[in-house]
Amino acid sequence: MEKFTPELAFIHEAELKESMIGPCHITGYEIITAPTLASGISRTICYRKRNSSFKPITITDTSIDLIAFQFNNIVVVGLYRGFKLPHGCTPSDQFKKYIGAIESFIPRCKDIIIMGDFNIDPKRDINKWHGKALEEFIIRNGLTQHVKGTTRRRTILKSNSQ
Repeated sequence: MEKFTPELAFIHEAELKESMIGPCHITGYEIITAPTLASGISRTICYRKRNSSFKPITITDTSIDLIAFQFNNIVVVGLYRGFKLPHGCTPSDQFKKYIGAIESFIPRCKDIIIMGDFNIDPKRDINKWHGKALEEFIIRNGLTQHVKGTTRRRTILKSNSQ
């Protein structure tokens, strides 16, 4: 963090509780948590540089581990769709919540960067509902998926010639 001083630095599978925020402080940064912190744990957190131009987008659904920021017409999303589901929620229903939240950002941006862990590989899971839904979402929104190594290093971008 000191060497590269990024404006945004996401951490997934953080398992952060409210009582842990103070000890996790990094000078010059504030911690932004996913709305799931309201129910006990945020698995996605973001260190945002104090003078960052990226402003948080309010996420009201406390069942999804998703953080989003906007600067001009660029949206950056960090997420973790884990295997633990809210009581009474099916994997398909939970996945639809993530896709719905992300699709709500599309009209407000020219470029979108989505990073994190859907725990879905569209190529491997193409015949399963989740994989097909992710593939359709990527195609429908003109996104390009960049994968390096395992599915835990997946980036999905929407950008004009970038």
